Amino acid sequence: MAQIDAEDEIVVPRAEAHAHWSIFLPAIIVAFLYALIWGFLKITGFGDGALGRLIFLVLVIAPPLLIAQAFLRYYSIGIALTQKHVLLARGWPRTVGRQIALRDIVVVEVNSGILGRWMGAGGIHLLLRNGQRLGISDLADPENIADLIRQNIPSLGQNGS
Repeated sequence: MAQIDAEDEIVVPRAEAHAHWSIFLPAIIVAFLYALIWGFLKITGFGDGALGRLIFLVLVIAPPLLIAQAFLRYYSIGIALTQKHVLLARGWPRTVGRQIALRDIVVVEVNSGILGRWMGAGGIHLLLRNGQRLGISDLADPENIADLIRQNIPSLGQNGS
């Protein structure tokens, strides 16, 4: 049986978190508001004017672009906890992921607004020993993965620092 070097180790995530569906809310809100405004302008007879055409143009162009951008981010955001590392994929357009050793993490913070807490969405910030701060936003259930990361960070006394 062949031995596996530490560098060739197969990495199996112990816990993962992916993007939350609320990433689509901006596109939905823009589409709804511009459709409402355009409908109001049409009903009042101003829909064929310059403002009505401008509102309609935004209604036709902006929501599809926002939805496309949300889909790209939705399928490219994630965080995973492995035995020795945290893997970050911060989403489109930042397509390069990061691998951070658990021993290099000092603090794990969760940030979410009122709406995010209500819907179970938020972001995670990792403070590293070198002072660097890495963040990933728009995650589903960030508290759960943050707690798991905190539980797996070696204490300062264990790694000789």
